Amino acid sequence: MRGLVGDPSPTMRRIYASALRDAGCDQIVSVSDGKEALAQASPDTALVIADLDLPAINGIELTRRLRANAETASVPVLIVTGRDDEEDVRAARDAAASGYLLRPFALEELRLRIEALLPREASSGESRPVES
Repeated sequence: MRGLVGDPSPTMRRIYASALRDAGCDQIVSVSDGKEALAQASPDTALVIADLDLPAINGIELTRRLRANAETASVPVLIVTGRDDEEDVRAARDAAASGYLLRPFALEELRLRIEALLPREASSGESRPVES
């Protein structure tokens, strides 16, 4: 499975990449801005973890653009942010983000969110939806 991480912080990229590896992703692409994330997203991406405040293209706009592309429309996107703002939560929901995680978070919460969003190992390959 292939995971995509978009965050301006190298430390956060490492944390997300490690959690994705622990959840079974054997290929991780880490980028520092939304433009790179958009360029690296593909139909075989199992999960995108994107910071809300990505440079170039923020996490909400990244999600919108992924949803507008037929090839990436069904790729799950987890938006992560340190801003506790109802307007941001609403914008993520309106953009059809698969989940929204507020920092700081426990690593166990990150793990649970990732596992809920990754495709099942069963032959169906369907993603489990998660409420924002």
